Amino acid sequence: MGAKTDVAIKNHSSGYSCSSAVLQAFCDDAGLSPDEARRLAGPMAGGARVKCGAVLAAEAVIERHYS
Repeated sequence: MGAKTDVAIKNHSSGYSCSSAVLQAFCDDAGLSPDEARRLAGPMAGGARVKCGAVLAAEAVIERHYS
């Protein structure tokens, strides 16, 4: 796995929600600071409807990276 994936796994193992773990690991790709990533990931924790928080966070990274 890649280094950022390893960071996401470490973040999650340290107690961060799935969304926060992913968004913090890829915050530079999204143009966010780690603090901004944590705040943005908060509402995604636990997922929404049929998507888990990690998928929502990944979508946010992709959207911010390519917009």
